[in-house]
Amino acid sequence: MLELYITVTDGPVILESPISVVEGETVTLRCRHKTTSPNLSADFYKDGRLIRRSSTGNMSIPSVSKRDEGFYKCIISGGRESAESLMAVQDGPVILESPISVMEGEAVTLRCRHKTTSSNLSADFYKDGRLIRRSSTGNMSIPSVSKRDEGFYKCIISGGRESAESLMAVQDGPVILESPISVVEGEAVTLRCRRKTTSFNLSADFYKDGLLIRRSSTGNLSISSVSKRDEGFYKCSISGGRESAESLMAVQGETHQCYQIKFKNTCDITMC
Repeated sequence: MLELYITVTDGPVILESPISVVEGETVTLRCRHKTTSPNLSADFYKDGRLIRRSSTGNMSIPSVSKRDEGFYKCIISGGRESAESLMAVQDGPVILESPISVMEGEAVTLRCRHKTTSSNLSADFYKDGRLIRRSSTGNMSIPSVSKRDEGFYKCIISGGRESAESLMAVQDGPVILESPISVVEGEAVTLRCRRKTTSFNLSADFYKDGLLIRRSSTGNLSISSVSKRDEGFYKCSISGGRESAESLMAVQGETHQCYQIKFKNTCDITMC
C-alpha cells in the first residue's frame, strides 16, 4: 500500500507522519528541523503523552494496530515542538474473531481468517506479542479459560499479514461453597468449593469464622463426625483471592429415642 505522508510546516520543527495506514504495516515517524535535514534527538508524544525518546529523530512501529491511532507530535531540545498530526489506522485484511469478554471456566475458540474469505487457513496466534500456538485450521481453542489467558491477541497468516490486536478480558467466575445448612452431631459432612461455571475440582482454602482451617487440592473439606465445635460460618477461597460467600452450618444435638417401661405396682420408668 502506498503511504501518504503529511508534512506540517507551521514552525521550525516538522513531524513527518503518514495520514493513514493499514493495520499490520510498519510505520516510521520522522522528526526534523525545518532548516536542516540531519538526524536529531527527539521526544515523541501520542495524544499528549510521552511514548518514545529517540537519538535519531525516528520512531518506528513494526506492526501498527488500532491502539496506535491518535495525534502525534515531537519535541526537540529547547522545548521546540512540531504541530500535532493525526495518524488514522484502517482495518487490515486479516481478521481475528475473538470474544471481548469471557467468564472463567468457559470454553473459547479464537478464529483467524482473511477478510474476503471464510475458508480455513494456517495461522500463528500471539498473546501479548508472544507466539503461543500454530494452527493449520486457523482456530485456537481454550477448553477452560482462566485469568492467565487474559490479554491482547492477534494472528498472522502466510506472507506476514496479521490481524489487529484484540483484548480478551476474563471475568472472575463466581465461587460457590456447597455446604449443608443444618446437620446432626455425629454425622459425616463434606463441604465442596467450586466455580459457578464448572464442576471440575480445584484447589481451595477453607475458612471457619474467618480463620483458615484446611487447604485442599480437590476443593473438598470432609468432617467424619460433626460436633458442636464445627458449628460456624464457612467460606472457601481459590487462586487469585476469589472467594465464596459465607455460609452458616448449624449443628443440632444428637436425637435419642425414648422408651417407657411399666412395672406392676411400681412407678413407670422412661429410658432414652
